[in-house]
Amino acid sequence: MTPNGPQPLTPKERRNLAQRIAEEARRSRADVLAVGLYGSLARDEDGPYSDIEILCVLGSSGEDYTREGIVGPAKVEVNFLSQDELFARAAEVPPEWSLTHGAYVYTRPLYDPQRIFPRLREAVRSPPEEAFRRAMQALIVEELYELMGKVRNARHWGAREELPFLAVHLAFHGALLVGLANRHLYRSASKMLADSLRLGDRPPGYDRLCRLVLTGSLSDPKALAEACEGFWSGVGEWGGAHGLALGPRQNLSF
Repeated sequence: MTPNGPQPLTPKERRNLAQRIAEEARRSRADVLAVGLYGSLARDEDGPYSDIEILCVLGSSGEDYTREGIVGPAKVEVNFLSQDELFARAAEVPPEWSLTHGAYVYTRPLYDPQRIFPRLREAVRSPPEEAFRRAMQALIVEELYELMGKVRNARHWGAREELPFLAVHLAFHGALLVGLANRHLYRSASKMLADSLRLGDRPPGYDRLCRLVLTGSLSDPKALAEACEGFWSGVGEWGGAHGLALGPRQNLSF
């Protein structure tokens, strides 16, 4: 790797390199069932400095490992995952579903004689509504609630320098919540905030917070704190309309 980091490749050079690495990955294991590209390269959205991400589906059980490195001028990541493990993950709906599961849907097959990738896309789209509701509730309780506590602590202690960081994280998790509500898979983390504003089902107050973050308007502590509080208030109203149980409990269920 050169000291100044990533170097540009043409689309043809990057695709030729990806094909070569995919063939090497297939030769490394006799039980490779399918190989596909994911990430920006799979979506034809790669730029001159984009990395190469490859998924190899294995016929074994319970395996999950990754090989990463610099090949020529490109950063390369090759994930080896057993078919059973892959489909189990694809069928889950974790709180970060709208960001993580796009890798299973926006995949470009390089080798797939058993048509595993179409079945994988179907698995991602098949969970019941209750699974999405549980994920939204978990995201609100486990992430947004905690972040709001930190926002209020920052205001209490006069720690203005903490508010920009907290507002960014609150907007990020808000975008995950909006993605879940709309059953929408974001194509990348860098574009998810802008994408979320085009979706229909958004909590009141989210747009204001999101636009402050998108425009880099993070220097006014009072405006940031008000936007965070406005979003949190909107989440309570919005969550109730979605049938989410967000009220306090006397104890935990073990």
